[in-house]
Amino acid sequence: MMLDVRGLKAPQPALMIIESLGKLKTGETLEVLGDKPFVDILPKLEEAGYKVEVKEVSGFFVLRVTKTEDSKELSMEVKECDDKLEEIGEDTNVAKLLKA
Repeated sequence: MMLDVRGLKAPQPALMIIESLGKLKTGETLEVLGDKPFVDILPKLEEAGYKVEVKEVSGFFVLRVTKTEDSKELSMEVKECDDKLEEIGEDTNVAKLLKA
């Protein structure tokens, strides 16, 4: 199975990877093409029993994840932002705006 997450912002690549891994059968491999070296998700994949390999190819990164007999199902919780902005003006904090 192949997945292209180039240009996507976190946490979307991780969510797509986890969803795709749920469709794999033991021995099957997911190949993911990305802009970054997948450093945030690698420890989780290895801890869950997946065989993991990352290579840099032509300025992009290729993550190969193989499901083993010992692989455990992964999940990721995404929390909704509870910050609310009543009004956006010149004094609005940009970080709070992006979070909202």
